[in-house]
Amino acid sequence: MKEFSEIWIINEDGKPLFNKSIDSKVDPALFGGFLSAIQKFVQTSFHGSKIEKLLLGESKICFLYAETVSYTHL
Repeated sequence: MKEFSEIWIINEDGKPLFNKSIDSKVDPALFGGFLSAIQKFVQTSFHGSKIEKLLLGESKICFLYAETVSYTHL
């Protein structure tokens, strides 16, 4: 079974909504902005494409996209 060292939930604008890390020294706002900027660059440069995986050295970042959730029915 593969292990996760970090879990991040980031909105489209790069704002971190949730993160859980064993030993991270990364500023959440900086990391969220970094991922958001890369994603927007890819969408603009490659005709709406979305990143699925990003490899950074020994780290792999997997992107999962969710539809907008509305809580008006609660």
